[in-house]
Parts: sequence; C-alpha cells; structure tokens
Amino acid sequence: MGDRNRFDNLEENIESIIDHCREAGIVICDYQPSVPFQRKINDLVVKLQELDRMQSDLQDVHVPIELFF
Repeated sequence: MGDRNRFDNLEENIESIIDHCREAGIVICDYQPSVPFQRKINDLVVKLQELDRMQSDLQDVHVPIELFF
C-alpha cells in the first residue's frame, strides 16, 4: 500500500470517528430514544476497530512529539 493511500485511509477513518462522536452527541442532546444512540455507539466501535486494524500499516510512521503541543 502506498504512503498516500494509507494516510488517506487513516484520515478518512479519523474523520468518520469524529463524525460519529458528533452525531452521538446530537442524539443525546435531542433526548432521542436509546436505540439511535446505541446504533451510533455500535458504529463508533466498528470504526475504532477499523482504526486498530490499520495499526500494522502505520507502525513505521514516526510523528514528531512537537506536533502534540
């Protein structure tokens, strides 16, 4: 897998996780029934599992510590 492709996949996955978190927050704020919230949580778990599976493709990437500050 090319560098660009694996980083694109990572970016898409992280954006999807952020969207699922935002949507779950909306469900909670709107006091919707628990079924939509549970669905969002399940979707979020699936996305996090996908992110975990991507770990082996990204082990050789080194992120400078300065980026976190």
